[in-house]
Amino acid sequence: MCALTTTATAAPDPVPARAGEAGTAASGYLNLHQCVYYSEADTSHLTTVVPTSDSRFATGTKVSDSADTRPACGPGDGDHVLVPLLSSVRSFPLA
Repeated sequence: MCALTTTATAAPDPVPARAGEAGTAASGYLNLHQCVYYSEADTSHLTTVVPTSDSRFATGTKVSDSADTRPACGPGDGDHVLVPLLSSVRSFPLA
């Protein structure tokens, strides 16, 4: 038999909102952007869904007051090019 124990830990500091994001997650939308890239040289696909500081493979995934209707994706890196047909956005209401 095993017993689970819990340890009290402090909640992490909240992540500050970026420009265009809602201040809280209690209302608005989670706009999940899927960006798909293809490399003809090595016949591989690369998919990103989370924001990154690397603007080549950036996505527009964010919490916002409004639902996004078009994916926001980086241009790729020359080897991997964006495939608009396979890229998309899905908005989930948070309220």
